[in-house]
Amino acid sequence: MIAYCGLACHTCPIHLATMEKNKEVQAKMRTEIVQLCKEQYGMNYESEDITDCDGCRTEGEKLFSASKSCPIRKCAREKEIENCAYCTEYACGKIEAFFKTDPTAKKRLDEIRRKFPVRTLSNSFPIVLPVFQYLVMKANSSKPVFPALVRECPSPSPVRIASPTLTGLSFFPS
Repeated sequence: MIAYCGLACHTCPIHLATMEKNKEVQAKMRTEIVQLCKEQYGMNYESEDITDCDGCRTEGEKLFSASKSCPIRKCAREKEIENCAYCTEYACGKIEAFFKTDPTAKKRLDEIRRKFPVRTLSNSFPIVLPVFQYLVMKANSSKPVFPALVRECPSPSPVRIASPTLTGLSFFPS
């Protein structure tokens, strides 16, 4: 799983410590994480501050204490986006500041943006016009529009449309 900010949960030391079954090894890992947080992120924690975490995108109780107040997480959840790569404001000041501490996260999010470009209504005219024409055609036929759109809308690949009202909406051909 990729966190909102671009961190890879499967390589995150906090997540790896959460997965560790041996309590002695887990305690040692948490001590090392305290040092890592201080050196890489300038954060001063004690071992007991390094709580279990299943990733900031999870809804469960296992969430790293710092993730609970993370402004990047809060913003992404409010916008209902998978991660910052899908944000129409990418890369904002919040995420740019984070990239200074972890440039690899930026590379991950940039790669996601390259593979799955964010579509807005303003940059999606070639997609929006045929969809609009299709909706008008279906509306004139007195048949349900949306279920047919999802099944019948011709598209070579998934299209993500982002706007204040359509954030994250995807049309997948059947």
